[in-house]
Order: sequence, then C-alpha cells, then structure tokens
Amino acid sequence: MEQAFRNWLIKRGNAAAANIYPKAIHAISDHYSTETGTKTNIYSIQGQLTGFLTLPLAVLNTLNLRAYSREEGTLGDGSSCVFDVYSGFVIWDGEFRRIDINASEASPLIGMSLLYGYRVQFDTIEGGTLTIQSLSSLN
Repeated sequence: MEQAFRNWLIKRGNAAAANIYPKAIHAISDHYSTETGTKTNIYSIQGQLTGFLTLPLAVLNTLNLRAYSREEGTLGDGSSCVFDVYSGFVIWDGEFRRIDINASEASPLIGMSLLYGYRVQFDTIEGGTLTIQSLSSLN
C-alpha cells in the first residue's frame, strides 16, 4: 500500500511529498504503537465518530495539513466541543479518498462516515481481532 501511495503522489505532481509523507506515516505508526502498546501500521488499516477520522494535532502538523473550518461536535460523555477540520487523503479499501479530518487530542478514531457500507466485526478482548469488510464484497 505504501508504494501505491507513493505512486499516487508522484502521479499528482507531488514528487517531493512522495518521499516525505511515507516517512511521516511510518513515524505516526511507530508513535501510536509505542503509546498504545499495540503494533499499528497505518498502511494496513482497512477501516464512535459520525465523521470520517480524528487525528491528534501533532499528526496533522507532521503531515503539513491546514485547517479549513471549524465544527461543533458531541463527545462520548455528551459534552460539546469545537473541532478544527482539515482536509486530507486516505487509502481506504485500496482507493484514495479525500476526507475531512477532525483535530482531537484523543486516540485516533475512524468515523461512521468512513465505515458506511462496510461490515465491522471485533472481538471484545485484549488483542482481539477487528475485521472491516465491504458489504458489496459479501454479495
């Protein structure tokens, strides 16, 4: 998936980014793995947020993304919060998609807008398995 991402950046005329962004993604994966104690490779992510994605501000800055708006959201405890909204690209189910990304100092979350059209199954135990499968592939 990393090489597909590099090729896509080059095709879009971002040859410099093709070298910088993958390094940043590896750094983010390493940092998240260290902080959570769970090995995470962002390139391998295939899938309680209504938006698309939340990432910490430090990650958004590392990726050199800029906020383009602000929106109010409701947190899990029912309180309200204002999020800075960024625009970015993800590789989702093998395809590049432009999505909105909310800045949040919580752990990164994949939102329901990104998961729409997919079956999500998970084992609710330490180290349990998470499976995200396109509903169209089940037909």
